[in-house]
Amino acid sequence: MTITPQNTPSLEQLLASLKREAGAGKGPPPVEQWNPAYCGEVGFEILKDGTWLHQGARITREPMKRLFASILRKDADGETYLVTPVEKILVKVEDAPFLAVRVDRAGEGRGSGADLHHRGGRCGQSRPRKPDPRGL
Repeated sequence: MTITPQNTPSLEQLLASLKREAGAGKGPPPVEQWNPAYCGEVGFEILKDGTWLHQGARITREPMKRLFASILRKDADGETYLVTPVEKILVKVEDAPFLAVRVDRAGEGRGSGADLHHRGGRCGQSRPRKPDPRGL
């Protein structure tokens, strides 16, 4: 389906669809396994300070932003998309889709690393690489 001004879903319709498709509460959605058709643009943008916009209006509902963040994917074309099993929608990103706001030390000694957090919660972890036996 190509999104046009005549059939652009409202933000509430899109949210309801994403909740159904993403299976809220079942762990991170497997966006890397989904290959839906591109549906176009509906006016999503993430500013460099981490602010989410929809058609120029700020998205302030944290649960909505967390849901959208859970289904973001950057594809080989360099673009970022909201992805469900049946839809792929372009998101314009000024700088980076996530802004780390806290870093916590995780572990002790040589196996320690860092847990990264963005405004919506934990977003990843960093662990030291195993030394390369070739010295690289």
